[in-house]
Amino acid sequence: MLQMPEQKEYYVVVETQRDPSGEPLFVHIDPWIEEGGEAFRYSRILSVRAPKSLEGQKFSEWIASKHPSGVKTLLGTTSTRVFEATFPFGTHFPRIYRPCGDHSPGCDPPEDIRARTHLEIQLEVFADSLKKIFRNIEPVTSHLRVYSHEIRNLLVLAATEVESQWKGILKANNYSFAATSSG
Repeated sequence: MLQMPEQKEYYVVVETQRDPSGEPLFVHIDPWIEEGGEAFRYSRILSVRAPKSLEGQKFSEWIASKHPSGVKTLLGTTSTRVFEATFPFGTHFPRIYRPCGDHSPGCDPPEDIRARTHLEIQLEVFADSLKKIFRNIEPVTSHLRVYSHEIRNLLVLAATEVESQWKGILKANNYSFAATSSG
């Protein structure tokens, strides 16, 4: 009986930092698969996979040699971290949309039409409110300290909508909420 080599899946996170504040300027995440002494970037399309030899190293050591931390670029200094995937790539979670370039099965938008419609309407309301604010306040750094009730209302809308969407995703994926006094 032919035995398939063990497959491990990883996320390689490369962050570029411009200043010492610690906030990344740019974050790039690549999914990788290690299999039988080779590694390749994850793609749903088999023909895209171009296996590369790990040269006898562990995946984390091999990827660190390809993307070393502390490298200075035009954008800033990079750091590289490797995380082993908790769930196999392509695992489906309700209400979570992951667009795929190849439009293969499983890459469809969320199946909860009501939730999707609600999200699209809220995004449209948010965009309209933002346009209204930008008609009066130019979005430039010198205006970061400007205050208005319209800006406050938009921030409240954005915060409550994000909370609502996250709660809906957690419920759809059977997350159990701890009982609270507020219900």
